[in-house]
Amino acid sequence: MGGHLEKVDDLLVVLGSCLAFSLVQLGLGRLFPKQKMFEVEWRAPESVNKLICAFHALLISGLTWRALLLSPFAIWSSEGWGAPFGHEAKRAAQVCLGYFMFDTVYSVWEQSFDMVVHHLVIISGLVVSLSEDISAKEMMMGTAVMEISTPFLHCRHFTRATINTKGLSLHDLSSYGFALSFFVCRILLAPFISYWAVVTLQNPVCVKIGAVAVQVLSFWWFWKLVQVIRRTLQGNGNERPKRDPKKHLDFVSKVQ
Repeated sequence: MGGHLEKVDDLLVVLGSCLAFSLVQLGLGRLFPKQKMFEVEWRAPESVNKLICAFHALLISGLTWRALLLSPFAIWSSEGWGAPFGHEAKRAAQVCLGYFMFDTVYSVWEQSFDMVVHHLVIISGLVVSLSEDISAKEMMMGTAVMEISTPFLHCRHFTRATINTKGLSLHDLSSYGFALSFFVCRILLAPFISYWAVVTLQNPVCVKIGAVAVQVLSFWWFWKLVQVIRRTLQGNGNERPKRDPKKHLDFVSKVQ
């Protein structure tokens, strides 16, 4: 009986998280001003979704790092891989699962099918890990590392008005902050997590495949990011090339 009630409670946390993010998406769209400010349409679903995504990244980073610090296993040790979920880690994973369920529906509505595939891979890994109560450390470390760069990514959207100013603009700083955090977290640290996720025997095949797929995608995204930054830095003297706010580093908006 107790196990059944615990499963119901876990399901309610996931559904509650999904519902909460959905209500915020709908509510903020009505609260923001109608007029365009700083070249941003604040009521646009895209703008609201980016705010929610940035908030989720900050929230889930805090929850996952807290869970890792409270874990009996040292964060960077070879122990604890494939271990079951503690209470803090389980709640963090459930909130994260609810968010990705919400954002998958939003991505379908936006017809962003590459993001749908990306989210479904993450959802599959979270569902398998939670249902089998395994791979908690992999999920917590992967989520904590992957989400650090997200706030920088979405700051770009809200600093478009500064793009064509002389010198380093807020948009440039956001872009470079994103590139640096992406490199440190996804290119330097994430392969360590992916390695242990793959070599840990008790991890489900779904978790192993997901870890490899996300890592390969991160390498590809970083290569594209380097090419765009290289072109952005090209200029003649103090003259900065005019850039279209909607197209500048546009592909980066798809990175999660």
